[in-house]
Amino acid sequence: PPAGLHADNTDAPTPTDPLPTCGPWCGSASLDPGAECAMDTSLVPCAEGHCRTTCGLWNVSVLLPGTKHATPLSCQDFADFRGYPVGGVPCAARCLPEEIRPDRYAGPTGLGLLCAPGTCEPATQARYSGTAKGAAGLVGLACPCNWFGSDCADGWVPVRALKSRARHGALEALVLEVAPEAWEGLVGGLAPGGVIRLQAVSNATWGRGPVEQPYALAAGVQTGAQRGELHVLAGEPDPAGDLDPLVSELARRVRALPVGPVDDGLPAIHANPVVGGFMARGEGKPLLAALASDGPGARAGPGAGRGPGPVEDVVFVAAGSGLSAVRHALALLLLRTPTDPPRPRLTLIYGLRDCSHLPYATELAGWAATGRVRLILVVSRGGAEEFEGPLKGAVEAGEALKRLADGWRQPGPVGWLRKLVAQARGRPPAPVRAMLGPDGGGKTYAQDALALALTGGVLGERRGMDALARTVVVACGRVAVLDGAERALRAACAAERARARGPFWRGGARRRAADELACAEFARQRLFANI
Repeated sequence: PPAGLHADNTDAPTPTDPLPTCGPWCGSASLDPGAECAMDTSLVPCAEGHCRTTCGLWNVSVLLPGTKHATPLSCQDFADFRGYPVGGVPCAARCLPEEIRPDRYAGPTGLGLLCAPGTCEPATQARYSGTAKGAAGLVGLACPCNWFGSDCADGWVPVRALKSRARHGALEALVLEVAPEAWEGLVGGLAPGGVIRLQAVSNATWGRGPVEQPYALAAGVQTGAQRGELHVLAGEPDPAGDLDPLVSELARRVRALPVGPVDDGLPAIHANPVVGGFMARGEGKPLLAALASDGPGARAGPGAGRGPGPVEDVVFVAAGSGLSAVRHALALLLLRTPTDPPRPRLTLIYGLRDCSHLPYATELAGWAATGRVRLILVVSRGGAEEFEGPLKGAVEAGEALKRLADGWRQPGPVGWLRKLVAQARGRPPAPVRAMLGPDGGGKTYAQDALALALTGGVLGERRGMDALARTVVVACGRVAVLDGAERALRAACAAERARARGPFWRGGARRRAADELACAEFARQRLFANI
């Protein structure tokens, strides 16, 4: 081992010392790699609350890069955002879609995901090992590693053709084709919300590494896909126009493919086995596991009802291409027979710009017609006259919620008597009105409709905190939908707690703060997302 790195160091702290600063002592051959230390911020800047690490990670990320003993980061550490290559820097905003920017993915140091300096490429890649990139403080990746951002090619399966394309406004429902004999290896483990990563070698990356585009699958082995088919719903690449071209390179290429064999003269497009799925934001429990258990999490504190129990309602909220993953999840849950527990009530709230832009319209109408799925369409423009039957009813339900929202955006009642009358008439407490915003007549989105539905709007009579505790929400779409769904759950929790206490209750600042914390945790346990 190089001198000064793995030699027994007399400056190494004793177990009774407070958390020490990481340093060369971490390289001691006799030291447990799991020994904890605080990042040396002169080498690795970090935000408060994100500076705790282990000597093993300090070795891989800081001490060994650029030496002949450089060690690649394990796939598990890569997937868990634990590595922090000393040569990496926080990725620029242009490198990250808003779903994975620092406010949502703080990364290993609290400053966001790390990139190679001056690029939008990850600071950890398999192709960096033993190269000038490694010598510059970047870190290799141990393959195989099928996770977002990985450049390992072990599981690659060529995409042979685009079988079909159906346009729905800015959305495209695509069916890609791979070799049938390789198909089950790709999608056999598909869980609700599962994502397939497409990759292709790019001349715009260092070392001709791959660019990547993830897509949530809309169908799997049991839910309508034929052998060899990958069903995805593709949104418009970079609609805001604020991303580096490298980030949307593959998405733009896929959108430009003609129906038929993939033969555009560029490097082959490959699919990786499906990863991820809808997981609870709090404890990371998969959706199906939560439905099979006694509930996704703890109750929301004193006065919040009996707490978790079997899930009775699953409410999906989505917009745009988020319908892709929701379609598969609904199809999977609809396969359950009346004797297959659990069989919760299913509701889909979907936001779209125009009625003519509805993907999977025939299938959604069929599900709604059977009564197995309660469908609510929140349409920005284009009314119910464009549809008949269940879809017309779904648009009308969305319009009713929009009218309700416009009325509830007005200033609330003042005084205990007016509050009592308003409560009896079904007016929601302040938390829901605060989410809707103060401007009467403002736009109502799918996440706003969710808040109204959870507080009694269209899901039936108010059933109190006990019923809310037996409800889970599955959100899929852009950041506005994901964050809005969490706010809706928090608002519904606060509203139910306020109703339980009655209009005469006067809570101090400490009680209100405790309520906010309890409802925040409540929402995190009951919100499922795949981002």
